[in-house]
Amino acid sequence: MIALHEIVMRSRTKAFGHPVHAILVAFPIGLWIVSFVFDLVYVWTRDIFWYRISFWDLIAGTAGACAAAIPGLIDFSHIPGSHPASKTAANHLMAALSVVTLYLVDTVLRINLKAASGRLLTVVVILSAANICLLGLVGWLGGELVFKHGVGVETGPGNGLTDHDG
Repeated sequence: MIALHEIVMRSRTKAFGHPVHAILVAFPIGLWIVSFVFDLVYVWTRDIFWYRISFWDLIAGTAGACAAAIPGLIDFSHIPGSHPASKTAANHLMAALSVVTLYLVDTVLRINLKAASGRLLTVVVILSAANICLLGLVGWLGGELVFKHGVGVETGPGNGLTDHDG
């Protein structure tokens, strides 16, 4: 078993000492979850307002995910292939790309109110629900990177951690 102090890796993208990827991912996660809640409200009320808000939340969430991906990819590119975190990081990346792709499909299906009724409404609501589950997997893998492998953890005096990568 490798001790945490042996594998800690700093984030390459920081704002005020905090990893930018971890800061930015909160926005798409929140927007996508709220979009699903608004889908359920729309199904219950059939008030088109909720459909439209859900649609715009999907767009904002996907844009936010693309912004969060940039510092995430920078940090990913600095994990050596031999590092214990590399497989988890690759799985996190692939699952996150799957989530974004599925949300893009979900968004396109909703353009011009195409999915406001009928079978397509059922499809997009189920797609959103499934994507929330996949989003949970992405978050779990991200947590594994931080809490198990020390990726993005700050090192220094007082926390007992040493820097693995220089």
